[in-house]
Amino acid sequence: MPISFRPQAAVAMLGVSLVLAVLATTGGVASHNSQAHVGDTYVEAMIDAPRFVNPLLASSDTDTDLAHLVFSGLTRVDEQGNIAPDLADGWQVSPDGRVYMFTLKPGLRWQDGEALTSDDVLFTLDLLRDEAFPGDPALAAPWRGVRVEVPNRHTVRCTLASSDASFLQFTTLGVLPSHAWANIKSADMPHSDLNQNPVGSGPWRYVRGGSPATNTNFSGADNTEGTPVVEREEGVLLEPNPYYVGHRPADIARLWFRLYPTFGAALTGFKMGEVHGLGHIPAERLDEVASVPGVTLRQQTLARYTMLLMNLRSPLFDKPETRQAMQLAIDSEALVRQSLGGQARVTQSPVLPQSWAYSPPANPHGYDQAEARRLLDRAGWVIGEGGVRARNGVTMTVVLAANADLPANVAMSNQIASYLRDVGVDVKLALVSRDVLLRDYLGPRAFHMALAGWEAQGADPDLYDYWHSSQANIQGGLNFSGWSNKQADAALQTARTATDKNTRKRAYADFQQAFYQDTPAVILDTPLYTYATRAPASGVTLPSTDMLSPAYRFDTIKGWSLR
Repeated sequence: MPISFRPQAAVAMLGVSLVLAVLATTGGVASHNSQAHVGDTYVEAMIDAPRFVNPLLASSDTDTDLAHLVFSGLTRVDEQGNIAPDLADGWQVSPDGRVYMFTLKPGLRWQDGEALTSDDVLFTLDLLRDEAFPGDPALAAPWRGVRVEVPNRHTVRCTLASSDASFLQFTTLGVLPSHAWANIKSADMPHSDLNQNPVGSGPWRYVRGGSPATNTNFSGADNTEGTPVVEREEGVLLEPNPYYVGHRPADIARLWFRLYPTFGAALTGFKMGEVHGLGHIPAERLDEVASVPGVTLRQQTLARYTMLLMNLRSPLFDKPETRQAMQLAIDSEALVRQSLGGQARVTQSPVLPQSWAYSPPANPHGYDQAEARRLLDRAGWVIGEGGVRARNGVTMTVVLAANADLPANVAMSNQIASYLRDVGVDVKLALVSRDVLLRDYLGPRAFHMALAGWEAQGADPDLYDYWHSSQANIQGGLNFSGWSNKQADAALQTARTATDKNTRKRAYADFQQAFYQDTPAVILDTPLYTYATRAPASGVTLPSTDMLSPAYRFDTIKGWSLR
């Protein structure tokens, strides 16, 4: 008999919405996993329908979540934030740090049963490095100068132009099957049906009618193996990949990403018991989610932060005392509480606080407007007419640019402007679109101050591209502030080229101390990701360190249960 994935039908018939809706999402489903209880289908709300379930093209939350589960790379990031083997059984690094040799695990297969070899890795990287590649250029950039060779079907050799200890973080990129994509050009990738009917090598695969990974017809009934499938408009159903060589979930037989048109509809489904998990919660709806009876909230920081950049090319910010005063003038705790609804943690370091490379400031800068005024006085900025400071006839009028597309950024900008006006800085806001912010302000370095976001490229703490002086004035360089500091430059160079972790850690400590003293930017906060669950979901945890994206919440699923 076909199995219904529509618990609301049972609710309508029996009129006991909460209890039976929960039972309908966890019971009556056949299982392939002998270790899992019958019917252990974990259901999570999904807001946007998938478009590009492809590690080279994924950009939305939905696409990124699914690609993370369906695909795997040479390496992966473990729950502690370390690089660990995935498709690769291990790797060797040459003494000069330029050559990385990966050996694939034996017997690797794609989710359709085809053999996975080193040729698939090379094929994927060739698509990525094609000049016509339609995806994010930042994804391809680390591979542009890398020579990739496959001496045999089980070996991948990567030769770098120069030593780079951060290179391993880019090998977590998901690999595509060459036998499926062989006739599709890089430029045509977005138009392929494979983006919505993916074949990967990760821990989970799409459940399809008929033979998995070959029949893409979602029938809404049991497939030929007895596994239920869902209609495309209902979402996506995943099952454990039987060919996966890593850890498999012990208690979850399937994952159903149940599709809802809006977050409001998803929240209603969560309240009714239609789903076990709810993620990607907007900050303004968190209190409502927290008030749901029986809800459990889990939080972890994301590997990103917000910072207030200062342009050191401007005479307004030529002295470190001025820049330090900007930091002291801002109450970061109140900023997080009022503008971000408490969904962030205050930090001051350009290195993430949970990273092995983090080194706290010797003298943390707390909120102290009196000290901020003294430092501005010392830098020569004197209170003048209307309470605005001036120096040598130049008024301290500062334009603060920020992304108007993000309500939180608008709120933060207004609050920061208020703090700075209190110490005599005349702040004018330029609230513009993200594209305008990049094109007209940050790119040409035509700004005084800018509220900007930083996001980790991977699991390595490498910050060379963002703060080394060589990146200040070159095309594509990300040192927007124009900071140049010999101690920081030397430390970043050592941290990038050294292979010994302790040497790198000392170098990053030197870099952070230089940053704290010079203050080229005010690091404000690192955001929190909140994940909500309801019974019978249990054992749900988040990784123990900063998550590179919300998709990493599923890395702990081997401990989740519906018992």
